Amino acid sequence: MPAGCVITDASVVGLTMTSPQRLEPGALVDFDLILGARPITTEARVISCAEEAPGRHRVVLGFVAMAQVDRDTLADFLQAVGRDVLRVRGSRR
Repeated sequence: MPAGCVITDASVVGLTMTSPQRLEPGALVDFDLILGARPITTEARVISCAEEAPGRHRVVLGFVAMAQVDRDTLADFLQAVGRDVLRVRGSRR
């Protein structure tokens, strides 16, 4: 996951973000989804990537590997707090 990605939308099935780098559609990416202070290790497939401006890409990801308990935690977090405090960082695996 490139540094500098910002989540613009999120649900229990995936997320949309802006990225400074292009991500290849179909590629698998590992990252930590940060809910407040809690990281959830996640794997997602790049569904689409479109350049919005030089150095800014709109990336749509679909989760492919996330434990059900983590999906439930994400759903509760999104309902209680919202997506504005979600962050992503490169996985530490």
